[in-house]
Amino acid sequence: MDSRQVQPGFLFVAIQGGSTDGHSYIPSALERGAVAVIGSRDLDQIQTAQSYLQVENPRLALAYLAAAFYGFPARNMDHYRGDRNGW
Repeated sequence: MDSRQVQPGFLFVAIQGGSTDGHSYIPSALERGAVAVIGSRDLDQIQTAQSYLQVENPRLALAYLAAAFYGFPARNMDHYRGDRNGW
């Protein structure tokens, strides 16, 4: 998520990308009202986060959070096996 889109009460996930590092935007997200931050850097490198959860892979954490937020929709999907019989 773009830190400029953060609203009060949001959770900000800092993801390192190809050209920028989301950890650089943590102060901006907090100023806009984020209540917590998930990232991969050590807490001593994060100077302004009130509630910070360090994880190995923030992108994977975001995937699990999104799945939980939307009620784990993949659990209701039919699975295609990819063989001749199909379903």
